Amino acid sequence: MAGGDDAATEPAVSTAETTTTTLSAAVIDRLKRLGFVGDFSAANASARGCTLITTEHGAQNAPDHLTLALVVDAQGIVKDARFRSAAQGDLLAAYDAMCELVVGKPLSDAAKVTAREVDALLRAGSAEPAIP
Repeated sequence: MAGGDDAATEPAVSTAETTTTTLSAAVIDRLKRLGFVGDFSAANASARGCTLITTEHGAQNAPDHLTLALVVDAQGIVKDARFRSAAQGDLLAAYDAMCELVVGKPLSDAAKVTAREVDALLRAGSAEPAIP
């Protein structure tokens, strides 16, 4: 997946409150191997010759609040991404998939990633929605 794992910190995440029987096998698999949890510092990004862009979404104390950290190079390409959230279960899988989708894209394209694109990645070829 993403590079620079040594530069990221990884907070604990919990998937305990999601009933796995309602999630697709691909979502359950992703929850077992979340690859984009954590954050970066400006120093981490600078050491890679990049800039750190951090954005927050949702109410500060809401369980689905998301902090997204993007490492972007001088050409505007997202080189790495990490998220932090108090969310659980399917939202963690969706946030992780979103990070996977934005890495390698120009920042302008990364900003346009949709829920449908995330769902398509999580479906892993299935016709059924990844998260019912």
